[in-house]
Amino acid sequence: MKTRMKTRMKTRMKQVKLFFLMPIIGLVFSCSNNSNDPEISKLEQNKLNIIGIWAPTSSVIENGTGESELDECYLTERLEFKSNNILDITEHYGPNCSELDEYSLDYSITETHLNYDIEPQEIIELTATTLKLIFIEDDIRYIDTYTKK
Repeated sequence: MKTRMKTRMKTRMKQVKLFFLMPIIGLVFSCSNNSNDPEISKLEQNKLNIIGIWAPTSSVIENGTGESELDECYLTERLEFKSNNILDITEHYGPNCSELDEYSLDYSITETHLNYDIEPQEIIELTATTLKLIFIEDDIRYIDTYTKK
């Protein structure tokens, strides 16, 4: 009888230990410490996300008067941002968009602006797949949207 009692006590003690040990183990494995993972700044995110080939998908007049009609040639435009801060632009124009113009520019990017032309363009959104910029032409503000190809 004493042996049975000792066995029950040992089993009960193991259960109590496990009862208190399980939450501690859970805390150890559920709490992650990201101190080894440096947080990427907005500037670094922008520098990484901009790299690639982008194609226009829409152009909206900012004051809400509607979407600017994108002609067939504009839709074939490609902007290729390279990691060495060179932007290659490919534009088609003329009848049936048959004529081609290719040129390269230096570009720079900040947390809020993309600079590759005379006026810096404000970045509204820049993700791995979407680029939205405010573009000003003849005092009209357009929101141009591009998709990464």
